[in-house]
Amino acid sequence: MLFNYFLEIKNRSFLLVVCWVFSTCIAYLNKEALLFLVVKANISNNFYFISTNVIDVFTSYLNIVYFVSLHLSLFLIIYHILMFIYPALYVNEKKKIQNLISLILIFWVFGVLIFNLTVLPFCWKFFLSFYTNSSKIVDIFFEAKITEYLKLYFLIYYSTVLSLQFFVLIFLVLSMINERFFIIKKTRKLFLLLFFLIATLLTPPDVISQLVLGVCFIVIYEVIIVINIIKLL
Repeated sequence: MLFNYFLEIKNRSFLLVVCWVFSTCIAYLNKEALLFLVVKANISNNFYFISTNVIDVFTSYLNIVYFVSLHLSLFLIIYHILMFIYPALYVNEKKKIQNLISLILIFWVFGVLIFNLTVLPFCWKFFLSFYTNSSKIVDIFFEAKITEYLKLYFLIYYSTVLSLQFFVLIFLVLSMINERFFIIKKTRKLFLLLFFLIATLLTPPDVISQLVLGVCFIVIYEVIIVINIIKLL
């Protein structure tokens, strides 16, 4: 049985390596189109880049190829990990993982759209405004390097996408709180009865002392609940 697990891991690892090689090769064959999509989507036609090193253009192509192949490989890695552990999960666990993956994909697509349509054009225009402002005292002529532009592109991309993924964490926290609230609601009456039962056993046989100790137990219980909720938040 253990041998079969290692064999499956080996086969899936081999498939991942093969897929990464093929995706890298395909991305490299289409490197000019990928560079066009990265650059021309937000830059005017009269803008140009300079190169101060003979390997700058080649390095730029490699960075774009690595960027694309990394995303494709990451999706495949997540897929194979899920397929490996999926048979061992319960139905509710499968549903939770499916909801989590759906949220991650939705916010990733939303982050990519925001990045390309809003964040990147705004950042590019904002930084260029310091060079095109006619009221500046000192004239500064800007000539962009393609490698520096790609660094800015990748930095803004990862910042935007990862910021959107933070909302997935918020959904997880809220779901945990909701589940805990559900458990609390279902067991609250049982705990109240248990507290007064303990108070009856610990205190003298009078109603006032039993009520006081029972109310103290309830207050401590509610404070613990609030502390746990604050920790989750």
